[in-house]
Amino acid sequence: MLTELLKLIVAHKWGKYVFEPYREGDIDFALVPKEFGLYIHVPFCQKLCQFCPYNKTFYKLEQAGRYCTALSQELELYKP
Repeated sequence: MLTELLKLIVAHKWGKYVFEPYREGDIDFALVPKEFGLYIHVPFCQKLCQFCPYNKTFYKLEQAGRYCTALSQELELYKP
């Protein structure tokens, strides 16, 4: 299975992941612990390190601002 996946990646023949929009009721907030951790990836870097495996791009003020605005709007969707 891993070999087949790697073939698709190398050949650039994999489909893009499609994010589904949040729908009311998707999250049962009664099951969410009162305190929990949330990882939010910020992909902007001053320098792109060769060893870093994360999705990243050079920092640009305008692009980072749009990202933060979109992130804030996304977080509002999940607010109980």
